[in-house]
This record gives sequence, structure tokens and C-alpha cells, in this order.
Amino acid sequence: MQSAELTFRVLLGVVFAVSLVGKLRGTGDFVEATRRLVPVRFARWDRPLAAAVALVELAVLALLVIQPTVGFLLALGLLAAFTVGLAAALRRGESAPCHCFGSGSTPLGRRHVVRNAVLLTIAGLGLAFPAASPPFAELLPAATIAIAAAAIVIRFDDLVELYQPLGANR
Repeated sequence: MQSAELTFRVLLGVVFAVSLVGKLRGTGDFVEATRRLVPVRFARWDRPLAAAVALVELAVLALLVIQPTVGFLLALGLLAAFTVGLAAALRRGESAPCHCFGSGSTPLGRRHVVRNAVLLTIAGLGLAFPAASPPFAELLPAATIAIAAAAIVIRFDDLVELYQPLGANR
């Protein structure tokens, strides 16, 4: 079970690392997405909100390494906020690209809420297992599974597009 906790920790760490790097590389796009995705009354705070998201993602990364339980808790909170925010934006009819991983042109959709719900579940499962170092023989398999799963999460939009019928709505 120690390898399960490590798998969840590495998976979330890779997802948040790629997300953070993408946001830092495409800051303008991320600030614009923030402005469009938050309620109108908060739109003028787009830059500070975008900066806060990046700082919290960095904190999640650090805490997953040094204090995994706190890292999972912070990831849960951030992912819950993302999920609620995306669902609210969808209800308002917003279709801006998410820019969850930096640049991207896929309009916001239910798939983003589903992806975040899966990540929420992973963070919750991470809390269910004790934070301990697994036996050395389990490190490579745990990391390999985590990185493969993280790649699926990160490229989820592309995978959905790949398997959609031509001309289907997003």
C-alpha cells in the first residue's frame, strides 16, 4: 500500500508541475482565461488570482515532497476550487479555452470537470494511505504508473479529440 500512496503523490506532482510550467510559459493566456472563467465581479483581479493559483500549485508540489498529507489536502482544496469554478463557468455559458496546462485552444467543457473530479479522487485516495517510503523494488513501478497516468491526464483533451467522431460537438 505504500507504493499506492507514492503513485498518487508522483501523479499529482507531475500534473501540477506541468500545469505550473505551462502557466508560467503562457502567462498572458492564463491571465486571460482567469479573467473569463471567474465571475464578472472578480474579473478585475485576474492577475493576482492567476499569480495566486501559480503560487498554490507550487506549494502543492513542495508539500507533496516534504509533507505529503498536507500536500494532498492542499491539492484537494485547489482541485475543488478549480472544479467548482469550471462548473460555474460552464453554467454561465463560458466557452473560453481552459489553459489549465498553459496554452491550448480546446473550449471549456464537461471533460475538464470530469478530469478534475478524477484528480480530486486521486488526492483523496492519497490521504487514505499512510505516507511512507515503499520498498525500493516498488519505486520504479510506482513512478512509471504515475507518470503514464499523469500523461493521460495532461493530454486528456487530445485523447478525447482523437476518439470523437468527425464533426462531433466538444
